[in-house]
Amino acid sequence: MNRREFIDSILPVGAAVLTECRAAAGDQSISLLDPGRAAQVVTGPQDLSAAWYFASAFEQLTGQKLEVTTAFPSDHRPVVLIGDVETSPEIRRLAGAGSSRLGREGILVLTTSDGTRPVLVVAGGSRAATPGAVGELLNFHLDAGPGRAHAPALDLVDNPALPYRILWTWDFKMIWARGVRGEQHHGASNPYMKRRDDFLNDYRRAADFMGEHKLNGLIVWGLLRDQHGGVSAAKQVVDYAAGRGVRVLPAIGTSHYGGFYYEGRHRLNVDTWLEQSRPELRYLDAKSNRLKNTICPSQPENQEWLREGTRWLFQKFPELGGLNLENGDFMACRCGDCRRNRQKPENDPNYYYDMMATQLPIIEEARKAKPDAWMTYATYTGFHPNGLWANTDRSLVRSTAPRFVARYPESAICQWTFTGMVAEWGRRPEAEVRAKWPRGLRSPIKHAIGLLHQGSSDVGSELWWTRSARDNNTGERFVEISELIRYTCQRCAEEGLEGVEITGEVGDGSPANELNYLALEEFSWHPHRPMREFVRSRLANLYGGPEEAERYVSLVRTSEPSVAGLLKQTGLACEISRNRQFNARQRRRWENLASDLARRASLV
Repeated sequence: MNRREFIDSILPVGAAVLTECRAAAGDQSISLLDPGRAAQVVTGPQDLSAAWYFASAFEQLTGQKLEVTTAFPSDHRPVVLIGDVETSPEIRRLAGAGSSRLGREGILVLTTSDGTRPVLVVAGGSRAATPGAVGELLNFHLDAGPGRAHAPALDLVDNPALPYRILWTWDFKMIWARGVRGEQHHGASNPYMKRRDDFLNDYRRAADFMGEHKLNGLIVWGLLRDQHGGVSAAKQVVDYAAGRGVRVLPAIGTSHYGGFYYEGRHRLNVDTWLEQSRPELRYLDAKSNRLKNTICPSQPENQEWLREGTRWLFQKFPELGGLNLENGDFMACRCGDCRRNRQKPENDPNYYYDMMATQLPIIEEARKAKPDAWMTYATYTGFHPNGLWANTDRSLVRSTAPRFVARYPESAICQWTFTGMVAEWGRRPEAEVRAKWPRGLRSPIKHAIGLLHQGSSDVGSELWWTRSARDNNTGERFVEISELIRYTCQRCAEEGLEGVEITGEVGDGSPANELNYLALEEFSWHPHRPMREFVRSRLANLYGGPEEAERYVSLVRTSEPSVAGLLKQTGLACEISRNRQFNARQRRRWENLASDLARRASLV
C-alpha cells in the first residue's frame, strides 16, 4: 500500500473525519456481568491478543474472569465480539453500513443483537486498530467496578483526523516500570544502566498503554544495544508492540548517532564500520579533523553501507513498522566531494544535503523491503521561512523551499520540529503565539508530521518541583502540556499535516504524563474538540465523574507553593481515592496523584 492509499484508508472519501456516537434504536444497553452469569468474549485468531487484553482488564476492574473463545456459546448469554472488519464476516454483518465507513485505523463499538443474544461489537478497521477499539470501550464507555459491568447503548464509528500518533523515546530514559536501579532522567547518548529485563518491561508497558489509547508509532533510540540484549531483545520489543497495534520505528543515525546498531561491536554500528574502513570515509569537520563516529555522505562505500543496513534491519525484524532517520543535527561534512555536491543547483547548500544524501539510500531500500513502512526523517527545523534557513549563511541560500523537498519520494514522511512554532502557547498573548505559525502556512512536503520537545527533559522549566531531591533539574519531563498538545493538533488539522510526536519516556503512573498521552489520543482524533469537553465528557470515566475529572486536572496543574497547602491537596486526593464507588483504575489514578503531590511537598 502506498502512502496515499494509507491516508485514504483512514479518511473515507468525502469526509476529513467521520465520528458517530448515537443511541441505537430502543434500549440496546448490555449488562456484561450479572449474578451467576458473565458475558463471553468471542474473537478470531487474528485478534486473540486484543481479546485477552480486554479479558485481563475486565478482571482487574470487576474481579470476574471472562471466557475467551473463537466460537459463539450455545446458551444465550451476552457476547463481547472482538475483531476487525477485514477478517471477520460476522462483525461486518452485525455492523452493517458502519463497517463501510471505517478506515483501516478506525474503530467501531456497537451494542446490538444477533437475534438470540445481546452482542457488544468491538472492532478495528484492521487488526492494528482493534486494541484501540478495546481501549475506547474500557476507558470511555464501560461502567465497571467490583461485581458490575454495563455498556450503554452505543453506535460509534470513529476515524482519526491525524494518522500518525507517535511517542519519541530514549531507551535509557524509559521509566514505565518504576523503582529499578539505573533510572535516568536527562541527557542524550547516555549509557544504558538498567538490566535487560527492565528494557523489555519498560517497552511492553508502553506498548500496552499505546495500543489501548490509539497511539500507533513508537520511536526508539538505542533499540539495538548490546547492554540490553541486542537483536534478541529488540525483536521481542518489536513483535510485542506489533501485537498491540503499535509500529516500532528504530531511530537510525544516518551519518552520526550510532548508525543502525546503536551501541556494540557490530558492522552496522557506525563506530565499528569506520574503524574497519578507509579514513576518507569519515566526516571532515571545520577544523579538518576526520571524525571516528560520523560518515562522509558523499562516499559510495558509505552509501552502500546504508543500503546494507536497511536490508539487514527489515530481514531481521519482519514486524518492523518503519524507521525514524536523523543525520546528526546540523552536521555538514567539509570534504571536497561534499562541498562540490552542495554547490550543485539541485542540492541544498547546507546540512540538508548531508541529510538527503544519507537518508535517500535507506528510504529507497526500505520501499523494496516493506512498501508500507513509515519512513520518517528529521529536519531539525520548523517549516516557517525563518526556521528553514536559521542555521545557514544567507548568502548561500538560493531557493525559497529547500531542494530536498523535491528529491525525497512522496511516500517519505517529513518530521518537522514544531517546538518553536507553538512555543509559549498559553503563556504569551494568543496573537503573538499564532504569529509564529500563521494561518495558511503549510508544509512544503505533502506527508509531514512534527515533533514537540515541550514536556521533555530537553526543555528547561522554571517550576520548582521539577527538581529532584538531589537538585537535578528534570526540565519539563513531568510537566503537563495537554493544552499545548490540543493547539498543536488543531493547527496540524487546519494546515494539512498528518501527525504529532511527543516524548513518551515517563510511564502513565505520572499524572501529568498520562494527561499528556490522553490529550494526544483525544486531539489527534478530534482536534477541534474544546478542552473543557475533553475533561468533562471523556476524562470523566477515568477519574470518577465530570467534577472529579476537573478537580484532578486542576490539582495536576496546581501552583501551590506551601507545604501546608500541598499536604492538604495530598489528603484530598487520598480521600477521593478511597471512594468505594470507584473501580481499581480510578482509585489508582487518584493514588498516583496523591503520591505526586506528596513528592512536591517534600521538595519545598
